[in-house]
Amino acid sequence: MSTTDSKLSIENNPAAYIAIQQLVQRYTDVINLRNWKELSEIFGIDAVWKAPSPINLQFAGLEAILEGIPASVAKTEYLIQFATGVIIELQSDTQATVRSHLAEFGRFKDSGEKLEAVGIFRDIMVKQNGVWKFQERVFELRFPTRV
Repeated sequence: MSTTDSKLSIENNPAAYIAIQQLVQRYTDVINLRNWKELSEIFGIDAVWKAPSPINLQFAGLEAILEGIPASVAKTEYLIQFATGVIIELQSDTQATVRSHLAEFGRFKDSGEKLEAVGIFRDIMVKQNGVWKFQERVFELRFPTRV
């Protein structure tokens, strides 16, 4: 067995790939629409959301995520995200690692400065009670710009 055969492929579990891709897109939709009630549907109870330096945000547990993400986004007049380049590696029928690329544009309420950022999300997703959810979501900022 080669190293490429050690992980499950889309051919073995196409439903998982579709559900995981949808989860990435759903997160972006929640942010863009500020539809905060859906956050609880896409993150696990003990999930973690992180954005290390230079952003320096971390929310551990669903309650912290439900408070922290909306509070962070509320600092902007608008914030629009686009997710692309989703790479899914199924570790098992109930766990996956995912990488996706993100571009976002917005404007801060307090200063009027525009926000343009490009980065990568590195995720661990788990299937709980038949539903895929984020277990860990880490945002790595690549190109920040405040205009």
